[in-house]
Amino acid sequence: MARLFRDGGPPQGETTQVVATASALVVQADDGPLTLPYAGLVGRLGGFEDAWILFEHPHLPGVVAWVEPEFVRGPMAERADGFPEPFASQFAELTATHQRRGRTRWVVRGTLLAGFLGVVIWFFTGGLTSMALDAIPYSLESSLGDAAAESFAEQYPECTEPAAVEMINGILDRLVEQMDEVNYEYRVRILRSDEINAFALPGGEIFFLSGLLEEAESEHEVAAVMGHEIQHVVQRHGLRGMVQSAGVRVLFMLVLGDASEGLQFLGAYAGKLGTLKFGRDQERQADELGVALMSKAEFDPQGAVTFFGKLAAITGDEGGVGSKLSSMASTHPASTERQERLGVLAKQLAPAQPRGLDVEWAKVSRLCAPGAP
Repeated sequence: MARLFRDGGPPQGETTQVVATASALVVQADDGPLTLPYAGLVGRLGGFEDAWILFEHPHLPGVVAWVEPEFVRGPMAERADGFPEPFASQFAELTATHQRRGRTRWVVRGTLLAGFLGVVIWFFTGGLTSMALDAIPYSLESSLGDAAAESFAEQYPECTEPAAVEMINGILDRLVEQMDEVNYEYRVRILRSDEINAFALPGGEIFFLSGLLEEAESEHEVAAVMGHEIQHVVQRHGLRGMVQSAGVRVLFMLVLGDASEGLQFLGAYAGKLGTLKFGRDQERQADELGVALMSKAEFDPQGAVTFFGKLAAITGDEGGVGSKLSSMASTHPASTERQERLGVLAKQLAPAQPRGLDVEWAKVSRLCAPGAP
């Protein structure tokens, strides 16, 4: 197949057929054949990426035949022994150049494809995301968390019972005091709800729904959950999830462009933070570092085993606690393997003398229930 371009013809050319005879290239135009003798014929590369081979003859000014390379290397090359000079030399150089450029195009395309796949792999394995996170100052991360926090706080009434607030802040303070580096101003709030859940936002905002306090059997279980949530903040798991959800465009904005512009796009994803599901490795990291932190604060790490064991019971369909803990299980995947791993950690990291809080747990843990006076 070929395309014929000539003065007065359509701008996109005419689709036609071409024949290589012993003495000429014959183009089958709609109004009759056009003969381009090999003697005096001039060839060159053209079209997108020089993919076509173009022929023109001084006896037919304004006429250019775009010929597919397959035809040139096939039927036309079979006539090469009869080509007159200098077209014979030109034809040999023309076809050799086209082949070289074709190989170069494949190398370039292969390189670009490999580069693209590398970026995709880099993105999904977290390398590009990590660079984007490094571009976001802690202060701006906190601003994102603050904006999302106010949205969540409006969904439930906040509990301000002094004894309950003092208790939850006492747990937070003991944990934060044992941290080697504090990059955020942590704040914990209790929201009145029958749901059993807790979550932390980028920047250090932590929420406990009162149903969790009622379900917990001790302050040690609450400390286990809080230590776990604090580690999600420290490791920037929530922010990482937002960045990955926002996509490659925002990643490149944060890494190569204006970080503030990228953060504006991230704001649209802040509302999803409360239901964000972390990956298995992130959950394992929060488990291990959370247990280590609560142990340093002299809470009993066995609290992590008992509380997260209740979540494991859900996934194993063991008993009736599933209906109570279903909301937390949806964002904190559990398994018996996780419970066993926490048990090993608890034995390894248990403080010599665990100490609780000077509170009447059975009473304080219920002060924030939705129906409480």
